[in-house]
Amino acid sequence: MNLTRRLLAVALLAHLAVQVALVRAPRFFASEDDGYRLYQAYLLCSGQADPIGRFWLPGQLALTCPALAAGVPPVWAGLAVSMLGLVLLALALAALTRRLAGDGQGEQAGGAALVLVLASPMAATLSHSALAELPAMAACALAALGLLARAQGAPISRLLGGTAAMLLATWIRYESWPLAALYPIAAGLAAGAGGQGQGRWRWRDALVASLAWLGPLAWLLLQWQHYGDPLAFLHATADITAQAGHAGVARVLAHRLWALVTWAPVPLLGGIVAALLIKRRAPFVFLAWMALGVILPALGGDEHPTFPARLAFGLEVGLVPLAALALARAAGARAPRPFAALALLLVVLAPLVLARTRRPGFLDRDSVVVGLALRNGRLAPPAHGTLLVERPEARPPLGWASLASAWAEWSRIVFATPQAGTWELVMPTDVLADRWHVGDADLGAWLDAHAVSAAWCVTPTCVKTLRVLWPEARVREIGRGRWLTRLAPP
Repeated sequence: MNLTRRLLAVALLAHLAVQVALVRAPRFFASEDDGYRLYQAYLLCSGQADPIGRFWLPGQLALTCPALAAGVPPVWAGLAVSMLGLVLLALALAALTRRLAGDGQGEQAGGAALVLVLASPMAATLSHSALAELPAMAACALAALGLLARAQGAPISRLLGGTAAMLLATWIRYESWPLAALYPIAAGLAAGAGGQGQGRWRWRDALVASLAWLGPLAWLLLQWQHYGDPLAFLHATADITAQAGHAGVARVLAHRLWALVTWAPVPLLGGIVAALLIKRRAPFVFLAWMALGVILPALGGDEHPTFPARLAFGLEVGLVPLAALALARAAGARAPRPFAALALLLVVLAPLVLARTRRPGFLDRDSVVVGLALRNGRLAPPAHGTLLVERPEARPPLGWASLASAWAEWSRIVFATPQAGTWELVMPTDVLADRWHVGDADLGAWLDAHAVSAAWCVTPTCVKTLRVLWPEARVREIGRGRWLTRLAPP
């Protein structure tokens, strides 16, 4: 067994250990958006939400539906989609790197790419989440693989497969759109460089690859049909990112670079070494292509309010083939000295230690703790009644969605939003019909009528109001929130 295979075995075992540690971690989710995405997936899969929404693309949410329909709890359904994305991304990058390396070091370089993906702190974190980065990056890597295979003489069916993957990516994340825009151009250039003929054959490949444009064009058309504005999603997402403040282009780009340094030091260092040693142009073209999905969205100058470091993951994916080529060259050296072998081992283990210790920003972890405690039986839910979960008017934080997604007893939850003199009350089993606006004076009667016997509050307003309505209630402090249980249920 050569050194690369030993590293791969160590990386796999260490990655599994990190996954177990993340399952047992109190926060469980990777970011504030996880629970909300699972809640949106539940609404979409239960027919309560229009797939053509104002914010997110529906691709990743739709991929969660089969697992939810099969009865898989939402937290595990989201993880299943992300884990599938991780596997596909690792295999696609390994195959891509093998083709870039050629016959001489193909196997070593492909194995090194697998090592780098398994040893990625960001990949480990994202695979334990309901975020869309891994499925989108996997689709983009498969698209690049189809393009490269076609350039190296594969039949046009490989390019068709890559185009289908690129089209899928455009319905998972908006950051894939710049990559899709350049995909036909890259296909035409690759056809000429790969000896696929001139003239009509080059145009034929470009025409096939241009089918990837159908994804963004269809979305713009559907937005126009639904909202009268093809850019409605852009305006809506701009309102969300504006909550974090306008940071400026230079600062956002600096944040992306710093995220790459802190979350992906090994691929970054390997890419720098490869730039000095590798003379092939194709790996750098792939890096530049992937970088577009990171740099162009940052030009708006607005920072994402939750876990923005993940938005640099495209740069890390672009660096993996380069770093793998450098790692394969180092691992393939004759009779490596003990300290060199130890250094290569640290390349695997150090990032995984970071994955366990580095925690993305989470605005409301207490609600996650409550949701997991309800799911695991460490916190007694209402015996037969309904649980009131406060949903603050300012969002994020989105802990209320994390609690509901973790517990997943949708029929026993009511979301409550305190407003000026009124409360907005929503049943997640029918968010359109079961929605009320109740005044403060009528809130007690409404809670009694709907058998609300416990509550989770995250603001003083909620706690103060319910203490007046339920003077006999037992109050338990959990972090910065309060768990209230009625001793005399309605």
